[in-house]
Amino acid sequence: YVKCSDPDDVKQSSCISYIIGATEGIQTGVIAGDPEHKPGLVCIPGGTTGQQVVDTVKAFLKDNPKYRPASAAISIFGALRGKWACPEE
Repeated sequence: YVKCSDPDDVKQSSCISYIIGATEGIQTGVIAGDPEHKPGLVCIPGGTTGQQVVDTVKAFLKDNPKYRPASAAISIFGALRGKWACPEE
């Protein structure tokens, strides 16, 4: 959260890169873990931009300070799940 809140360009780049990388990892894990490609826990709609993902995570951390000390990957997953949870079947 600290890097994502800092106006320094290098820290912002680090923040953005981590969020996008973690998001791709989460999506890959969902697909790899389900050979039938059924919806998982996070369903980011097609056409969603990287900036929208970054903005979602930053807003989540700003609005939910209790998640800031958690693992960055867990916080990102929580933000994505909160915004784009897959519909229940």
